Amino acid sequence: MEIHIMSLIERQIEDDGIDSMYLQEVKLKYPLIFEMGITVCKLLKERIHIHISENEIMFISLHLGAAYARANIAYKYKVVIIYPQNEALSNLCLQKIINRFGDRMDIIECMSFFEKTSIVDIKPDLILTTLPLKHNLSISTVQVSLFVNYEDESKIFQALNNLDKVRYKDDFKFLVSELIKEDFFYTHLDVNTPSELISIMCDNLYEKGYVEGAFENSVLKREMMSATSFDYGFAIPHSLNEFFIIQSALSIAILDKSIRWGDFDVRLVILFSINKDNQKVLRIFFDWLSNVISDSNQLTKLLGVKNYKEFIEQVLK
Repeated sequence: MEIHIMSLIERQIEDDGIDSMYLQEVKLKYPLIFEMGITVCKLLKERIHIHISENEIMFISLHLGAAYARANIAYKYKVVIIYPQNEALSNLCLQKIINRFGDRMDIIECMSFFEKTSIVDIKPDLILTTLPLKHNLSISTVQVSLFVNYEDESKIFQALNNLDKVRYKDDFKFLVSELIKEDFFYTHLDVNTPSELISIMCDNLYEKGYVEGAFENSVLKREMMSATSFDYGFAIPHSLNEFFIIQSALSIAILDKSIRWGDFDVRLVILFSINKDNQKVLRIFFDWLSNVISDSNQLTKLLGVKNYKEFIEQVLK
């Protein structure tokens, strides 16, 4: 990171810019990481008074993304393993599972047979067993072989992904119900520019006590650094300063006709104002957004909704 910043300064002195064919891909697939880069570059600009291009921001974002991944270890599921009392074979089985899935699970108990009372007390997310097992507990259970072959790994991987989906679904329902309000949902707006639309959306948030008066100017300053529009026809404007946000909300605008926003024509606009108490929902928001834009049919249906109720029903499908 330090080396890249030094190189950045040298390039500015020598007026030697860099090009990157991966800029849009990084902005699209890793928007949260790109926003970290924007924030860091804003601070750099204030300190050393130089212009920092989007390509430079992208490279700094990659450094931040690697650090972010190291610092934020994914949630680990609690797992119980049931296998026979054969130390050599059981240790081999255990080690293979840890080596392959240790970053996603914590093995909190190893048992030689199913003990329902103990299982209920432990409350694991997943049971792995080398023996056929039937029970009436609502706990995902996967049977594997002692040697943990590729088929077993696939079954464990699928089970963990299913647990992820359950967690994501619950979190997303909270996001929708708590942050997307009908007061901040717009259709059929007649606007011609991004700043005109941003003004309408920010004014409403301000009038209802969700943001401070400086919020709108902060959103516009963020747009000046790098347009928040994307190739798929949507934009996600937001403030550079969370301290202007009193209460978290997501404002949604679906336009009848697209407007030119940076390099792209935009019809779907999501203005997010998330304060420091709700920062964890940003990742949920970006995960949902990534899923939407990767499915052209889903995006088309979203753009076709006529009112708030239809929008909520569509995003919860």
